[in-house]
Amino acid sequence: MIVTYRRALADLTALLQATVAQVETVVVIDNTPAPSVLLDDPRIQCCDVVINGRNVGLAAAQNQGIALARKHQCDHVLLLDDDSLPAVDMVERLTAALDRLDARGERVAAVGPRWHDRHTGRDAPFVRLGIGRMHNIDCTGRTGDTVECDTLVSSGCLVPLARLDEIGAMDERLFIDQVDVEWGLRAQAQGFRLYGVCDAVLYHGIGERTVRPWFARGRNVPVHAPLRDYYLVRNIVAVFFLRPAPWRWRLVQLLRLPGLVLVIATQMPPRARRLRLIARGLADALLGRLGPAPAIER
Repeated sequence: MIVTYRRALADLTALLQATVAQVETVVVIDNTPAPSVLLDDPRIQCCDVVINGRNVGLAAAQNQGIALARKHQCDHVLLLDDDSLPAVDMVERLTAALDRLDARGERVAAVGPRWHDRHTGRDAPFVRLGIGRMHNIDCTGRTGDTVECDTLVSSGCLVPLARLDEIGAMDERLFIDQVDVEWGLRAQAQGFRLYGVCDAVLYHGIGERTVRPWFARGRNVPVHAPLRDYYLVRNIVAVFFLRPAPWRWRLVQLLRLPGLVLVIATQMPPRARRLRLIARGLADALLGRLGPAPAIER
């Protein structure tokens, strides 16, 4: 299942070509505001296409794709963003890893690939929650390994539909940002686990580019359009107050969020608009105002 938003047809076609051979059915959920050209393009004829005619949000689009996977009587759903590109054997390796974990009796919510960051040219690590920080786990020397982790980027995740029945759907109130984090925390609160698969590879990038401030300890910070700063801050704070969020995750966010705001305020123009959106996002989170961003701020 691919969720797309204003993606060039050439990029989407490359993603479809890489995906069609690996799965039984491909569903494209298009959140691009009308008019959409997908239905009329012969390169998209391999798939079921849902044209929303507006941006209903990532979570709602994913839930639409999950519902169609059930309609097609699939056992699993593969989540993909339109800026991702799976390796030719990614799904095979994810499936094999999931089978091994199931055979061991693990209660697996989802497995996800090692993703290669197109911005930095490096593999992004899997992460575990520590006390006040995230511990990075890279796949160097871990051929064939699965790595238990606390968060998985949704793009590339393979999820058994039976788990979605138990854990629940994606939280549409979040619209975009932290949707995968919230679902993963909810899954873990119910006793399920998330695993990264070192041999499965996804080529992916978060944001439009990255910056590397000297005070961020050498970390690359993704740069999004200003409106995404609203969703990011609002949803981190909103998830902070949800029951499934463990204290370790809350502690990490308490320490991380001020630094993230500092990076945005000093490294990402237009700074004034970004700070205004961040302030609105914080206020809306504390007041419980979720869903799409207020029209006045778009």
